[in-house]
Amino acid sequence: MTRTLPIGTDRARLAALAILLGTGCTSDPANLGMSPDVLWWTDHETGDTSDWFRDAQGSTWTSGGGQLSVATEHARSGRHALRSVIVSGAGAVAERAGLLPVNGYYSAWYYVPAVVTATQYWLCFKFRSRRVATDPTTDGEAWDVDFISDGTVGMRFVLFGHASQTNEPAITETPVPIARWFQIEAFLRATNDNTGQLTIWVDGTKVFDVQARPILPSPYIQWEVGGITSGITPPNATLFVDDAAISTRRLGPDYPIFWRGD
Repeated sequence: MTRTLPIGTDRARLAALAILLGTGCTSDPANLGMSPDVLWWTDHETGDTSDWFRDAQGSTWTSGGGQLSVATEHARSGRHALRSVIVSGAGAVAERAGLLPVNGYYSAWYYVPAVVTATQYWLCFKFRSRRVATDPTTDGEAWDVDFISDGTVGMRFVLFGHASQTNEPAITETPVPIARWFQIEAFLRATNDNTGQLTIWVDGTKVFDVQARPILPSPYIQWEVGGITSGITPPNATLFVDDAAISTRRLGPDYPIFWRGD
């Protein structure tokens, strides 16, 4: 069954990606100054979503009654995190978009307060692209990381590929952690030939690994975090996102907490 998911109307246009970066190799907070490894990041400690709009490379959008805000109920670091509240058929996400790294790592931390007992899908992490990189009318779906629950067991992760309209086989059946922070990290080699790759880790465990096939139709990449859902029980769901980053190397769950410095 073909999925049609909402497309944001405020899409970033192609622009040079500025380097506002960070590094660190201890458990102490990392002062993300100038480093070639982390291309973009946010800890939401601005108290708003402005980091997502940095360099005209991002946007936020909601649809169908979804709500997106920066809140203080739960935070992995500091006091703030992105909060996405959705109902069935709704979406509430933040995104980075444009000529993002063709070989790049995309990481975000999630907090799911409660189990959803049944849902067709609760999307939390997504890639879109374009058939023609410079033409916004050719926007299309690519890859979704979903939470799935059929009411018999706890929620699990699913990787849905729009090109094949199928779920990719999992390397390991990893349950969705509840009421604690966990990391989803992806390596994306965004090519349209048999060199493409999409690998997904959850808390450092490799859960999906798609290789040797086309991954995106063009170098244009849209990466989204937040929530989009269909057919959900109970009729609304909330998740939190914090410490999101795009990097040229894998960060992993032990990477230091981001820090803006004094």
